[in-house]
Amino acid sequence: MPNVFVDTNIFLCCFDNSDPSKRDTARNRVAGLEDALVTSTQVLQEFYWNATKKLRMTPIEAKRAVEHISLQKVIQIGPSMIVHAIDTSDAHRISFWDALIIEAAAMARCSTLLSEDLNHGQVIRGIKVENPFANG
Repeated sequence: MPNVFVDTNIFLCCFDNSDPSKRDTARNRVAGLEDALVTSTQVLQEFYWNATKKLRMTPIEAKRAVEHISLQKVIQIGPSMIVHAIDTSDAHRISFWDALIIEAAAMARCSTLLSEDLNHGQVIRGIKVENPFANG
């Protein structure tokens, strides 16, 4: 199976009990990736922040989730990725942070990016965006 990059919002949905249907969809999609799952240090940081602020997880609960997510392939963000993300952001008119996710996915040779933040079906740098909650 080709590598699939998982964005912060998908991981957050896996832990969000406010919408059980969405939570279950996210969990099933992530669990189905097995060894193909890739994420980045940016996602780990964003997850911790949002899990403690928006999902109101305790720091220990969020830390355990980060440790669990970290068992997968994790791309470390470096200076050259930041520079490339600036270009990708400008070329595709997307936020710098979304562009940095794209750069990490490209570095890991991912074919797909699971995210709610970009347009479902959009292809950037050869990576197809898939919103697991999109209808159709």
